[in-house]
Amino acid sequence: MSDSKIDYNFIQELTNETLKMTARGSVSLTDQIKGHIDSYWGLKHIPELKIFRLNIADYSIDIPTNWSIFELLAQSYKGHRATVLVVPNNDNDKLVDLFSGIVGERSRFAFVVARGKCLLVKYKNEDQERALKDIVYSDNTNGDVSVSEEADCSYAA
Repeated sequence: MSDSKIDYNFIQELTNETLKMTARGSVSLTDQIKGHIDSYWGLKHIPELKIFRLNIADYSIDIPTNWSIFELLAQSYKGHRATVLVVPNNDNDKLVDLFSGIVGERSRFAFVVARGKCLLVKYKNEDQERALKDIVYSDNTNGDVSVSEEADCSYAA
């Protein structure tokens, strides 16, 4: 057993301070989530082809917007709704296996739509997932976020 304890008060204070900075417009979504996740990759929505394009590692993957979890992702994206879609470890489409194989390690993954970004996020544990959701949903006060067609590059811790 581990003797380490998680200081949830500190995490909550850090999240609250980050949310205040974001409200002032000083922190982008990608800057804000970097401290809470392992990596992220941008997805580009190409509506005329009805796909999301994901550039991850040395791969460029075109994903139909009507397939699997991507249908929900497309609805959130088109509806300008801040969303975190966690990819279940036991998904029938084997997305976790696919992404884990590409990045070279078994991980947890989620798709994020918020503040004009559409991202695939890699993280390790439920605390990181909770922090990610807190950040994303803190923006969703009126259910409307602006979405741009361009995705960010990538990030790895």
